[in-house]
Amino acid sequence: MPATVQLAACAAYDPALVRQAVSACLDNVAPDLVATGARVLLKPNVINSMSPERAVCTHPQVVRAVAEWVLERGGEVTIGDQPGYALTDDVQTCFRDSGLIAACADLPITF
Repeated sequence: MPATVQLAACAAYDPALVRQAVSACLDNVAPDLVATGARVLLKPNVINSMSPERAVCTHPQVVRAVAEWVLERGGEVTIGDQPGYALTDDVQTCFRDSGLIAACADLPITF
């Protein structure tokens, strides 16, 4: 089966705009992907301890929007990664510095 790619314009990393763009893409590609009770691992590209403004890691608002989409469908979310270049930083430091922990602090997810 060929891969499906979805694109949506998003003028800024405003949480509402990102959520709208991400939801539109996921709803078009895989509206029934997540079943109630499904355990979903989100694996963002967290390379190292860089802030979102550096545009090195997956932006935390994109990760949050995907997590919200999964949660709305009854899934359980875990966010995980192993930063390849973080030789002196642990993964929790990378999650914190990249903005992921702050962006998802109020969501019922696990890191």
